[in-house]
Amino acid sequence: MDREEQRECLSDTEFKRLFGVKKETYEAMRLILEKEYAVLHQAEGCPPKLSVDDKLQIALQYLREYRTMEHIGFDWGVKKNTSSGSIKWVEDTLVKDGTFRLPGKRRHDRIYRGGCDGKHDRAA
Repeated sequence: MDREEQRECLSDTEFKRLFGVKKETYEAMRLILEKEYAVLHQAEGCPPKLSVDDKLQIALQYLREYRTMEHIGFDWGVKKNTSSGSIKWVEDTLVKDGTFRLPGKRRHDRIYRGGCDGKHDRAA
């Protein structure tokens, strides 16, 4: 069974637990990425190592699990640079589209320094 078949067999709860987003959100992201991918790859060339679905799953894994790009690349059978490029492309494409937002660096830093309540925002 390939990854797509496995993904489609998941219940809504399992899907959300694994990918961190609902199935509807995943599909909306995938459509945006496929549209951009088609524009970028109009000319024929070497077949890509990763599909749009693969790239989206890699980016969601990275954002959800905070795994290293080397570990993700190993699991997907690609080099660290390929996984890194895929994550960056997915993030940039989704942000550029404007439908989705990713947490900014400042919010991300606040979470790690003690929370988002504003009490621990300032550097000591």
